[in-house]
Amino acid sequence: LSGCCYCDMSYVNTYCSRNGKRRSHFDLDHFLPKSKCPITALSLFNFIPCCPICNQRLKRNSTWFNDIDESIMSSPSSPQYGFDGNVKYRLIPTDSFKVIRYQDCPDLFQVAFHTDSPTYKKMINSLYLGERYEFHKCEALWLLDKMQDYPSSHIRMIHNALCKNGTPYSEAKIREDIFGVDFIQKYNRTFSKMTRDIMDLYEE
Repeated sequence: LSGCCYCDMSYVNTYCSRNGKRRSHFDLDHFLPKSKCPITALSLFNFIPCCPICNQRLKRNSTWFNDIDESIMSSPSSPQYGFDGNVKYRLIPTDSFKVIRYQDCPDLFQVAFHTDSPTYKKMINSLYLGERYEFHKCEALWLLDKMQDYPSSHIRMIHNALCKNGTPYSEAKIREDIFGVDFIQKYNRTFSKMTRDIMDLYEE
């Protein structure tokens, strides 16, 4: 299963429970619009699998880059694509407070994407990623609650208890079983970047 190359929120392949097969529900976006660059209209490197919202409603024939260098770093099919490393998902508290359960206080957090790259800022604004992820921030709040329930000290206790019973579980394996970050990344699950960014931030 793969998420939309632009927003990482929608699947471009889905699993059908009726026949056990994958069904493809995705658009192939011309990263360089045919109207502006017809020479790349049939180039495989110019086709980006994405969700209909990104392709048909938001991006359409627009671009957020001004020159060839910006287009290379903006295209998900390019080896120089650096969105993941240069943009970080953040949940910003709107006030100083003590939160017991994050999911109970959604209005006390605001979604933000932090980057120093003007190109990626334009991309974020063009695809309305801030507003769209704001709608789905319950996913991030759920992860924060789970991290609060399973801090490193608790994972260590689980590890010690399993070791006493002769089960060879490492702390890393227990952590993966609880949070599934490696699984999410390996199988390109939706919200994979958001999950990694939150885990990295709150483990620092």
